[in-house]
Amino acid sequence: MSIHDTILNLKAQIIEAERLLSIVGEHPMMTYSLGKRLEILREELSEIEKNNVEEAKLRLLFSGKAVLGSIGIKADFVSKTIKPIQELIKTQTAIIKSGNDIGKRGKVKKGSIAELYLTALPTGSFGYELSMLEGKELFDEEDVSNSIREIIDMIEAASESDDAFQKVIENSPKRTLIHLNTFFKELANEDSILKMESGDKYVELSEDKVKLGYQRVSSAQYQETPIEIAGVFKGILLDSGKFEIADEDGKKYSGYLSEDLSEDEAINYNKEYTNEKCSIMVQENVTTFSSGYRKISYELIKIKSL
Repeated sequence: MSIHDTILNLKAQIIEAERLLSIVGEHPMMTYSLGKRLEILREELSEIEKNNVEEAKLRLLFSGKAVLGSIGIKADFVSKTIKPIQELIKTQTAIIKSGNDIGKRGKVKKGSIAELYLTALPTGSFGYELSMLEGKELFDEEDVSNSIREIIDMIEAASESDDAFQKVIENSPKRTLIHLNTFFKELANEDSILKMESGDKYVELSEDKVKLGYQRVSSAQYQETPIEIAGVFKGILLDSGKFEIADEDGKKYSGYLSEDLSEDEAINYNKEYTNEKCSIMVQENVTTFSSGYRKISYELIKIKSL
């Protein structure tokens, strides 16, 4: 049983025990027995809630045209939704691990820091469970757990309102929006609901909410403009590929490496250009949402000597 289901089960048992206790009145044996049972149940629930249980695991449940009754789920739908949700978690984990400390620049690590495995296909409902089975570094599991919870919040916010969505994606790179759009598109096309669960966190979106989320995310319009900046390259953050530069007037720009840049190129830029004056080619990405809100982000394309 999942942590969320365990909490719901304990709460249901507490309610039932309280109901029975009110019925038996002053019967000594029944009152004592039910009282002890209530005490145990409340202690178990308090222990779970006190620990604020988190886990590097995500369960997703679906319905609609992708699911055939209680028999099965389309394999194609599973493959098309796993990839974007995995990429969302990878990107968010990288952001969490690096934070905003530009002093942690260094080698961009090879391999995923948030590799999730398909560990279960839940029975009774149809969906899948993704889990982190082994961390490469201290706090990896905690970072992945936090990123999963933030992605759940992001998906929920997209289905709620423009303000909520704009707030959660404020510091996200363009690729986050692209993967989010891909995920919502697959759900909307199959008229699916969405249930997401990780630890004690649980969110459920109706079919209408899913389609509202897709409409909000897919309405974004992108404008890409290459810009060449003469300035000082401050470095690339460890793990995330986040960079920072300052132009000749001291104005700072930060963003993420283009996905076209290899790890070796990123490592070389750190070695050759950190704190050096150089010519930096970036791509300015302007995302405009249907509400009129504009989000500007930057991608590092290339660096060369002046």
